[in-house]
Amino acid sequence: MTLAAEKLLRKYEKLKEINFPITETFDFGKELGESKEIALHFELILEDEKKPRPQRWYPDDFFHLHRQDGIEYLYQLLTSEDKDYAVCAAYLLAHLLTRGRYQNQAELMNGLIKALVLLAESEAPEHRRKCLIALGWVGTEREIPTLANHLQNDTDSLCRAWSASSFMQMSGRVNNDILKNESVGALISCFENETDVFVRGVAAETVQDIWNVKFGLRSSAVESRNQKAVDKAVSRALEYLTAAAKETSANSGCQ
Repeated sequence: MTLAAEKLLRKYEKLKEINFPITETFDFGKELGESKEIALHFELILEDEKKPRPQRWYPDDFFHLHRQDGIEYLYQLLTSEDKDYAVCAAYLLAHLLTRGRYQNQAELMNGLIKALVLLAESEAPEHRRKCLIALGWVGTEREIPTLANHLQNDTDSLCRAWSASSFMQMSGRVNNDILKNESVGALISCFENETDVFVRGVAAETVQDIWNVKFGLRSSAVESRNQKAVDKAVSRALEYLTAAAKETSANSGCQ
């Protein structure tokens, strides 16, 4: 460990002792991000992510200060045998690439997407969740089948919910007609077979957003798992999508 890293680590330990006060923590995060100690910064992000939300200080908010060096460091970790490292790097890289411009942006994005698709098959549900969320930020129409598969078949309810939510994240970035056509079957299947109220609610919100229709469902009702409100919206969404799918099929048959 370099002397600079040791100095930063001592400051970090002092902040931890006094429960990360806002001003001092912000100054430390900025110093950390502007330093050359990228590996230390990443280790602190991994440590922070394991804490309960109220105890976190979010060192990832400062990682963009490493600029291109930070991006390249994360990219190298995508193939790490340690899945905690690979998934954390992929998630953070997706966040950064959608918010800034970097050298070899297209190449970096393509490599990231390929890594996310592979990592989304991880045995650990917490890993799959992060990858599916990130695919909503950076995925193209080619990744819609991956999300559709997880929406219908993933054993983890949050993975299914975040797959539906990622369709929403793609809206406006991916061609909307393609997004509708490629996701409608999975959404209908979700409404017909899904038992988890949160997943069903997120899927109904997704239809409201992508098809620009209103079923009277509010995000607060989904978050609170309001069974009555979700069931009502799902019934309307299923009816709407079934009719839309039939119309699309009829139009295709006439061509």
